[in-house]
Amino acid sequence: MLIAFLFLPLSLFNQDTDVILWDIVSEAGLFRLRGHKKEITQVAFLKHRDVVVTSSKDAYIKFWDLSTQHCFYTVVGHRAEVYGFLLLRDETRLVSGSADSELRVWDIQYLDDE
Repeated sequence: MLIAFLFLPLSLFNQDTDVILWDIVSEAGLFRLRGHKKEITQVAFLKHRDVVVTSSKDAYIKFWDLSTQHCFYTVVGHRAEVYGFLLLRDETRLVSGSADSELRVWDIQYLDDE
């Protein structure tokens, strides 16, 4: 089970396909984000948005809206496990690394920025 803390951007990794967001004050799970088919490899909280980004061994990167608790975008392009990613340039660029021996650079455009 992967655990992410809501008030402290900390996540613990295990061999699970779900992300559980925790309130560390009340020590209770708030909700579970389901959608990856294989183990999650990384979790990141965006600094200025109510969004979590996850990567997985299913070759996908997902963007999750924490207010609706749903995935609103899936990055598709790698052909093998995505082992990690890095958000750059005020979170408008994402660099991902995969077992397909590729680093990919993705431009991110948010609808509320248009």
